[in-house]
Amino acid sequence: MMEWAKIASGSEGLVLFTRDGEYLVSVDGKELMSSYCHVSEDALATVSRRCTNLPRPKILIGGLGLGFTLAAYIKEFGPEADLTIVEKSPDIIDWYRKYTKRNSIGDLDDSKVHFICNDISQYNPENCFDIIALDVDNGPEAICGIHNQTLYDRPGLKRIFDQLNPKGTLLLWSAFDSDSYVADAISSGFQVTSEKIDIPEEGWTHYIFICSK
Repeated sequence: MMEWAKIASGSEGLVLFTRDGEYLVSVDGKELMSSYCHVSEDALATVSRRCTNLPRPKILIGGLGLGFTLAAYIKEFGPEADLTIVEKSPDIIDWYRKYTKRNSIGDLDDSKVHFICNDISQYNPENCFDIIALDVDNGPEAICGIHNQTLYDRPGLKRIFDQLNPKGTLLLWSAFDSDSYVADAISSGFQVTSEKIDIPEEGWTHYIFICSK
């Protein structure tokens, strides 16, 4: 098998690699995301679809990554949603446009997506959302910057609660279960359930926390 080849370096320890048509991003030497498997990204969009029956929901996605979460939402909602991506790294946005867009979204149209370069943990939108989906770390622990911890603690959860419309939903993708996150979300006013996403070919189990107002 071919070795991973570095094709770009960014700020805050981010590095983009490619290998035989695949892509991988690491942060400070740890794998953050890859294009090898995106079952969880697809599941995040599918669960989001079940969480709203609005004709044109306003959806905020925290984290662009390689573009697979965005692709899943475009496929799931088509033109029926108002999609906003908030990504703090200008490098990630640049790499998406230069390298990974074709690999992740193919011929899908992202021309109506609102791309905002900002830190989701500090982003204060003018309007509220029906769905806020977070895919910025490997779960409710801040590996991509200490500011991300405010996405998962009680004050941060309350802030997100206030950014949701009535009957809005926060969804968090995670590589692991977290009783403490569930407890904090409940204490912040959410009703919380979770779904397991099994990826048997990899031997992985991921989780989606569904936090409803």
